[in-house]
Amino acid sequence: MANQQFGNVWYFDTNGAINNSKVVSISKIALYGIDTTSLLTFAIGTGIPTVILSFATSSPNVENRWREVNFIPPFYANNASILTVTAGSGYIFLA
Repeated sequence: MANQQFGNVWYFDTNGAINNSKVVSISKIALYGIDTTSLLTFAIGTGIPTVILSFATSSPNVENRWREVNFIPPFYANNASILTVTAGSGYIFLA
């Protein structure tokens, strides 16, 4: 499935912009991993990535797992994007 928006939830299976360079209020970033190579890289603008979620581990039992970062209060971002989604899918929850 291609990148899509479902109300306040954005689904990513490849890199892409979040909300077309408009200011967004992000409450959670999550990665649904399918194996040890699952990785999600979230960035603000074109600078250094701010959040990297990964299942890089020697444990063989990481398939079908969630890794997430919550922002309380919500994080306001402009020019936010997903730089990488590998071996899994990424989710952005807008407040």
